[in-house]
Amino acid sequence: MCGRYTLTSTAEEIWALIDQTVPEAIKPPKNMIEADFATKRWQIAPNDWVRAIFPAGYTMAHWWLLPSWTLFGDFKWRKTGKGEKSFTWSPGKRYSHFNCRQDTLTDPAQNYWFKLLGTQRCLIPANGFMEWSDDAMLKPGEKKRSALFYLKEHKPFFFAGVFDIAIDDQGQFFPSVNIITTGPNELLTALPHRRMPAILRREDVGRWMDPKLGNSDASKLIQPTPQEEMSFHFLGPLINKASNDTPEALEAVQ
Repeated sequence: MCGRYTLTSTAEEIWALIDQTVPEAIKPPKNMIEADFATKRWQIAPNDWVRAIFPAGYTMAHWWLLPSWTLFGDFKWRKTGKGEKSFTWSPGKRYSHFNCRQDTLTDPAQNYWFKLLGTQRCLIPANGFMEWSDDAMLKPGEKKRSALFYLKEHKPFFFAGVFDIAIDDQGQFFPSVNIITTGPNELLTALPHRRMPAILRREDVGRWMDPKLGNSDASKLIQPTPQEEMSFHFLGPLINKASNDTPEALEAVQ
């Protein structure tokens, strides 16, 4: 699953992605994008507040979904090390993660998640993501490795996401998101890793945000990115600490 991602493209590149793909009704102003993306993010981690585009427009949201129906006793509000509002599940309670699987979202028996795919889809901009080897997939003697995956053209893209909006302990809206994961392509399989985040093709972004799009058609847009469109490089130990939000954390190692 995607446990970190990057947003190091220039504001101009991100605006080009938005301008060329996002429907006009929810497209943010160019000057807002230029201001918000002036600072690069080398490591974005779960519980960070991230930039996203909802059906109501551009917003900031917490990366780890808090279902709107969750009872206050099942979690506690807290502040992250960055001073941002977040939450912690109570012992024995956890109704979500920072990612959600395609097969869960497309299962009608999973009423809540199925509804999110049908009506609460969002866009999460990025230009790379990190993955670690799955321990259970390693062969005897193989070492666990981490790697940065990105499109060969180094262009930004949108993760396919879902969202919900809860009410916090001060009566304020608390928007939160999950990144959708799907099956791996050959690059991820070789890491080895079982899944990868769903990257929307540019031509599918508008359809993904179409409120008339139903679950079945939305699911068809969630596909592994072909390996020939991607590249990757292995990373050193700096990536293992989310607070290392620096260019050095993404440097390639052999």
